Amino acid sequence: MNVETLFALCACALVGIGLYPVPQALLITAIVVAFAATAVTVALLLRLIESTATASLANEPPSGD
Repeated sequence: MNVETLFALCACALVGIGLYPVPQALLITAIVVAFAATAVTVALLLRLIESTATASLANEPPSGD
């Protein structure tokens, strides 16, 4: 076994080990992003209710046809 083959095998092993935690890291990232988006949405909705006393963005209330 020459040096190039040894380096190639080590590189493949390191890449394989590096790819092993990726799904867990992506899942945790997705959970954090979803939580942050939900928190921002709730904060904006609360601010809208506080400033307009309604949860609607319409200028006029809907007509009761």
